[in-house]
Amino acid sequence: MNSETKHAGLIPPRRQAQVWIDFDGTITEWDMIDELVERYAVDDSWRAIEAAWHAGRIGSLECLRGIFDLIRISDEDLNACLDGGRLDPGAAALFGRLAAWQVPVTILSDGVDWFISRLLARAGIRNVCVRANTIRRHGDRMELVCPYRNPECEADAAHCKCGSMQALGLPGRRSIYIGDGRSDVCGARRSDVVFAKSALAACLEKEGRPFIPFRTLEDVDEALAVAWREAGEGPAAGRN
Repeated sequence: MNSETKHAGLIPPRRQAQVWIDFDGTITEWDMIDELVERYAVDDSWRAIEAAWHAGRIGSLECLRGIFDLIRISDEDLNACLDGGRLDPGAAALFGRLAAWQVPVTILSDGVDWFISRLLARAGIRNVCVRANTIRRHGDRMELVCPYRNPECEADAAHCKCGSMQALGLPGRRSIYIGDGRSDVCGARRSDVVFAKSALAACLEKEGRPFIPFRTLEDVDEALAVAWREAGEGPAAGRN
């Protein structure tokens, strides 16, 4: 029995499923904001900010605001940096399957909305709901704007992902969460099924919470395909 078949019984039928997916490090192979700060920060003080976030002394709101305050980048360099980004090799097939099988999916990100939209468009992935932070440009500077911040967020996140799930959750649908980082922990705790890797997997394992491990979105796509085929829910779209 392969891993996809083993986990098939955990996954809800597609007509009862709603998918939530992180962006940086999950849909992408790298973190866009990490790339920007490493290449375009005015000094190395961002390292102390990031260390405080990893240690849990500050939330992502304080971390991201501090980091964006340090970045100086032209529009031309910003666009070039974005265009150098790579998506996970299974991203297009996964979104194709979810669209064809009419499974609602929302990208929940602590990153920046128009960074996400540009990268998705380049990959031909369109008409996906994105809930994320945004930025305002002031010359070569960027100001972080957090329309989905919740002052009562237990993680003090720039984007309260569990708040977005509560706002956008559909009646009668069970949540499938896909993520890789600390910003995904809250949403993962509130989901019925979780696909996790990296820091998210380590945190859930430490808490004794069940999850389905994955390396790339190809693994997630195949697991969903197996589960829904075994339930007799129709032919798969995308990767076969």
